[in-house]
This record gives sequence, C-alpha cells and structure tokens, in this order.
Amino acid sequence: MLVEFALVVVLLFFVLYGIVAYGMAIALRQSMGQATGEAVRAAVVSAAATPAEREAEAEAFAEASTNGLGKPGYGDADATVATCASFAPAATPPPGGQCIEVVFTYDYRGDGAIVPGGPFGVVLPDTLTASAVGRIVP
Repeated sequence: MLVEFALVVVLLFFVLYGIVAYGMAIALRQSMGQATGEAVRAAVVSAAATPAEREAEAEAFAEASTNGLGKPGYGDADATVATCASFAPAATPPPGGQCIEVVFTYDYRGDGAIVPGGPFGVVLPDTLTASAVGRIVP
C-alpha cells in the first residue's frame, strides 16, 4: 500500500506542477496581450507630433503596464509606425493611413521563467509574444 501511495503522490506532484507552471505562462501571456492593446490605444490618442514620439510613448506604456509581471529585464516592447497596408491583411479595407503596431516579447527560457520548467521545461515556450495594431486617426 505504501508503494502505491508513493507512486501516485509522485505522479500527482508532477501533474500539479505542470498545471501551475503552464498556468503562470498563460497568465503572463494574457497580461502581455492586455498591455500591448492598452499601449496601442494610448499611442493612437496621443498628442505626440512625430511617429518616433508615438513609438517611444507606446513602448514606455507597454513596459510600465507589465511592471511587476514576470521578471525584470526579460521583457521588451517594440513599437512601429508605418502605413496600414504593411500591417493589415489584404482583405481589410481601406489600406493606407498610419498604423502603429506594438509587439511585446518575453524571454521565457532559463532564468526568465516565472516557475522553473523542471520536468515540464520541454512543453513550456522559449518566448512569449503578444502584439496589437491600431490605426492612427489624424
């Protein structure tokens, strides 16, 4: 009876650890998605005059929105202002105008993982990425 209990407890531990490790990665990815969406909204309604100022504002907003999530120094937000045709699928009318895209990338390998991968490191992603695009209305 004690042998069966030991086998079941080890199996149960690995299953619970996997659920927690994967759940933390999913929660971080969801927070990154929310942060990129909010950064795009902030940049679209910004009073910034130049695309470079909008990009800097969006990057700062995304990184401030994720402050405290994950581990410091493992996430990076990049914003790009370009014509909307370069971001939108071919079926999205109308092309043209200015759009901003914010891409947030988190290095989840090694020390960047919130919960160490342990035996489940194979199924956890190396990087987490979230992005959002918005049209800048003049």
